[in-house]
Amino acid sequence: MKYSLVLMLLMAFAGICIGQGCCSPEKTCYTNSVPEDGNVTPDYLMNAEAFLNGAMSNQFYMMTVQEFLNKSKKDTNWVIVDIRQPQDYLQGHIKGAMNIPFHDLIANMKNIPVGKKVAVHCATNKRSPYGVMALRVFDDRDAWVLLDGFSAWKAAGQPIELPSGSA
Repeated sequence: MKYSLVLMLLMAFAGICIGQGCCSPEKTCYTNSVPEDGNVTPDYLMNAEAFLNGAMSNQFYMMTVQEFLNKSKKDTNWVIVDIRQPQDYLQGHIKGAMNIPFHDLIANMKNIPVGKKVAVHCATNKRSPYGVMALRVFDDRDAWVLLDGFSAWKAAGQPIELPSGSA
């Protein structure tokens, strides 16, 4: 029963991934490595189970900008991943954030520095939880949603980068 729930979660993510266009003949996607019989490797099952079991006790892996600032002050081993579209990122982003668009996240997990905790954000908090789930399940990362992302960061007066020529 519990493995059915995990498999349904993974399949839901795969459906979202495919709907966003990240799995296509020209792009590599981890869901392509799931065997046709639906059997998922035990590592993915264990990571998915750990993700689900830890979600409620860890505020569903979400933190506010202030919580992030408090955590990153004590532990500087963080990277921020902005999963908005490149055109949104170029209009303004958190200083030092990496841009890996949501639909490219699975194929580009390898570009996120190993051993770093990951704060993921998008524009509306709708895609970032899926990004965190993917990073935790498929890449065994310590990933968290940075709630309200760029807008909350900017409102908190934290450093941002704007296009050159912007005020």
